[in-house]
Amino acid sequence: MILIIDCGSIKTSKIASNLSELGEDSITLPFTDEWKNIDQYKAIVISGAPILVTEIDTQPYIDKFQFLATTTTPVLGICFGHQLLGMVYGANAERCPEARKPIEIIKTSTSSLFKNLSITSLFAEDHCEMITLPNH
Repeated sequence: MILIIDCGSIKTSKIASNLSELGEDSITLPFTDEWKNIDQYKAIVISGAPILVTEIDTQPYIDKFQFLATTTTPVLGICFGHQLLGMVYGANAERCPEARKPIEIIKTSTSSLFKNLSITSLFAEDHCEMITLPNH
């Protein structure tokens, strides 16, 4: 079972649908929930959110997602979820030029989260923020 943490993106239901099409069972829980037994899931997907991290106090989110620093469960962060992953490890968020176009992604991981993906896949790029690399 894959846990999808819904941070408010209108695309979260599409994540669940895509996982189902790949033969994966998933459960979607809102980010406001208290997640228990996080390591019971075979993978975690953290969705995007309808906010810009460069315009909010991110500390409450970093605190909420601090479990990311210790879990051994594979995690995929999409948009806001990606930013959270970076910020938990000390990255900073910054504004960047908007990018809204398809982009080819090459799979480099053998994680079970990506097992049904082709080596190359086309994904929609849609962002206006980025994160720096953490210092460690």
